[in-house]
Amino acid sequence: PSKEHRPNPIVEMGLFMDGDGIPLAFSIHSGNTNEQKTLIPEENKIINKFKLNNTKLILCTDAGLASDEIKKYNIKNGRGFVITQSLKKLKEEYKSQIFDKTNWRISNDLKHIYNLNDIEDNDELKEKYYDTLFYKIIQTETKSVKQDLIVTFSFKYQEYNRNIRSSQIDRAKKSIDTNNVTRKGKNQNDYRRFIETTSVTNNGEVAENTEYTINESLINEETKYDGYYAITTNLIGEINDILKITKGRWEIEESFRIMKSDFLARPINLSREDRIKAHFMTCFISLLLYRILESKLENKYTTSQILNTLRKMTMLEQKGLGFEPEYERTNLTDDLHNIFNFNTDMEIVNYKKMKKILNTK
Repeated sequence: PSKEHRPNPIVEMGLFMDGDGIPLAFSIHSGNTNEQKTLIPEENKIINKFKLNNTKLILCTDAGLASDEIKKYNIKNGRGFVITQSLKKLKEEYKSQIFDKTNWRISNDLKHIYNLNDIEDNDELKEKYYDTLFYKIIQTETKSVKQDLIVTFSFKYQEYNRNIRSSQIDRAKKSIDTNNVTRKGKNQNDYRRFIETTSVTNNGEVAENTEYTINESLINEETKYDGYYAITTNLIGEINDILKITKGRWEIEESFRIMKSDFLARPINLSREDRIKAHFMTCFISLLLYRILESKLENKYTTSQILNTLRKMTMLEQKGLGFEPEYERTNLTDDLHNIFNFNTDMEIVNYKKMKKILNTK
């Protein structure tokens, strides 16, 4: 069973990718495994198998793998880490520095220090700096590691956060108005977290009757964090270079989405360990091939465009003549032919040519 105590048993998958988004390795564990305990052993395997002992590795991951032990391991032998930090879990002394509107900087500008209040109160300045990424660096430390907390703020990201929440609040209100309230939401993407449940009688005493209202205090608390983003790192260097590392994390999330949605990695109805491993090995190899193909196509096309095109590139055999293409020619099919040096966009591809295409390594 999973660590969330759901009734359906699950398998936990960990995925390693390089800086270009190419999968390096994967690991699978039972669903009740603490993922923080799996990372260091798997990192060791990768370092040994790829002979990376003298390579400067930088670990980039989300806050779920932000333990002191993991950070301590990833400062050895010239390694580094860039790990997402949850602002809500920080100590109050750090929060007070973050929410202080003064002492903000802009990358590549060492002369000026900015006050966000001055910009927020001036429509002309706010429009000017709408897309600007402000930052401040706060020195922090864990039990074993000295690190920098890099916090960024963007008015554009702030508006994005507020638009998302506004939509969720509207859904919560509609749910209350239509008396369609189900279980309470548990995560930041669930609109039901804003619905507060109180049991009352007609006299206002605690009892069996249920009353639903919007939790205004939760909304106010969440609003404080709009526009902010934070990472912890032991790296020293240009802020843009460090932040650029974190942008690659979306490829991990996208890879899991591709496996779940496009490669049908789940649900699976397997119980034998060898078959479970074989299933995820198939998914991993498929993902690896897809990412290499995506790279060769210079990231010009979406996942659905590539996969749908490949699935439709069928050929109809004309007995005695060869094969006739049944798909529509597009820029993508042209690119595929150019990259892999073959062409099936003809009226008939004879048997000899098709055999040569299929035997090409």
